[in-house]
Amino acid sequence: MKPKDIDQINEYLNQLHGREASFGNYIEEHDCLVIGLYSIGSDPVGVSFIGTAHISGPIRWPNNRLQTRLYTIETEGDAIEVFDDEAGFSLKCYGPVRFGDTGKVIPTT
Repeated sequence: MKPKDIDQINEYLNQLHGREASFGNYIEEHDCLVIGLYSIGSDPVGVSFIGTAHISGPIRWPNNRLQTRLYTIETEGDAIEVFDDEAGFSLKCYGPVRFGDTGKVIPTT
């Protein structure tokens, strides 16, 4: 994961700010957590965080302000921290991140 990847993820997440966020699904074989982002009058968007290693905070909250930053896991190297400070939410994963409405995956392989 590179800083430009974080910038791309944040750019897309910024477009989804204000929606309600909630845990959508967990796929054990990929340690993948899907967070659903919902808004009245808009189609829901599922954002998949692959290689999830840590989750802290609520499982549902209004007015999301999700952002990402680089995070180093001592035994694994560079990872992503996904956070919403206002909600008290934090998730750490190894990536990539997949946006369900577009199929976009960051970083691309």
